[in-house]
Amino acid sequence: MKGILATCAVTALAGSAYAAPATLYDFGLVSGSSSYSDVLPAGAAAVHWFSVDVNGSESYLDITTSLFNGFDTELGLYDSAGNLLGNDDDNGNGLLSTLSYGTGSGMNIFDSGPATGQDGAVPGAGTYYIALGGFNTSFGATGFNVIGGSSAGDYTVTIYADSRGGPIIPLPSAAGMGLAGLGLVGLKRRR
Repeated sequence: MKGILATCAVTALAGSAYAAPATLYDFGLVSGSSSYSDVLPAGAAAVHWFSVDVNGSESYLDITTSLFNGFDTELGLYDSAGNLLGNDDDNGNGLLSTLSYGTGSGMNIFDSGPATGQDGAVPGAGTYYIALGGFNTSFGATGFNVIGGSSAGDYTVTIYADSRGGPIIPLPSAAGMGLAGLGLVGLKRRR
């Protein structure tokens, strides 16, 4: 029995993903836009993590930074298994960072014009993790391995998405609603 349990434990470890990073803020499912502001200190440990949910109905997902004191941001997007899906240094305005998936929101967040989905398709349904660091942040390909850079300051992270909720559940027809209503008329309260 010990051999079976040991084999199961090794198999579970071999197939497991890396532990998700501790997040500073959970954006959840975004429909429209949502923002979070804070201050990023400088240094290798200075990485702020955020999570965002995608339900698979989105036609765009844009993640961008803005700031108040001119510091240089970098963004990375990881899946729940710790795999890097994309990162950006200066695709936003000036030294700001932007990742744009799907059709793009059309928001004018690039120096060259509106977000157009230059980073590929919107990732599938699931929870994703955003790493924010200062200039020269190093984004590892796996394991949520991110080392912050030397640039620091005030920032705002904004996510634009057009989530339309979960699966569509059809409403009962008008005829069905009428019959259900008639059934309620005949109910009497028993004592």
